[in-house]
Amino acid sequence: MNDEQRRMTHFGAQPEGTGPFFRPTLLLLAYVRQVHRAHSALLAKKTAAVAAIGVV
Repeated sequence: MNDEQRRMTHFGAQPEGTGPFFRPTLLLLAYVRQVHRAHSALLAKKTAAVAAIGVV
């Protein structure tokens, strides 16, 4: 048995997938994605307003 196999024996089989193992990370990524979308939408709205004035 090599080192990698020895490390993985601590986790055991997970036939239903990782389940709640990575849940906090997924929740954080979902939150960051929402903030990024909101920021992008606000930036696009601001750029459109400036373009309408004719500054850009």
